[in-house]
Amino acid sequence: MSSAAPRLTSKVIALLSSLVVAGIAIVALWTYLGGSGGDDPATRSRVIGPVREAVDAAAANAEACSRRLGDIAQQSGADLAASLDETQSCGQSARRLAAEGYTALDTATGPQDSPLRAEFLDSAGALLSVYEMQGDDFDMVHDLLQNAHASGAPVAPLGSDVTYTLGNSAPDIAAAVAQLAKTQDAYRKGG
Repeated sequence: MSSAAPRLTSKVIALLSSLVVAGIAIVALWTYLGGSGGDDPATRSRVIGPVREAVDAAAANAEACSRRLGDIAQQSGADLAASLDETQSCGQSARRLAAEGYTALDTATGPQDSPLRAEFLDSAGALLSVYEMQGDDFDMVHDLLQNAHASGAPVAPLGSDVTYTLGNSAPDIAAAVAQLAKTQDAYRKGG
């Protein structure tokens, strides 16, 4: 009888080990496929794509307008007038792109968002709102440079004011970009 006991014990241990491995595999598959109320991988890609496109468009506009407005303080004469005309719409473009981003967020919102999707969309919305507010800075810088040019005053002395105003949003943008990357990664991995 003592020889039968190890055989039965070995079978029980093997069975329990197999059940544990199968359970872990099922939980891993369930999590990958969006378990615990998450989205499946295809849905995650459909949500992330348009939202990232909207955020990237707002970011590209912000970068281009910041660079162009910063460069204007170094110009004079006809170049200055032409550059001011080109940057007149920077603030309006920032607000328009943010509004388009909010539309993408509304479209991506589902009837029952997973917690990770909600965090991702909230982070994207926070970043879009920073870009939207930066539009006011663009308007203020443009008006400052336009008024100086219209009065015949040189704009070069305004360079530090322009740099300061354009830099106001930089810490908020950096924090919001980092948060969006974190929540996007979590959503992409876990639904």
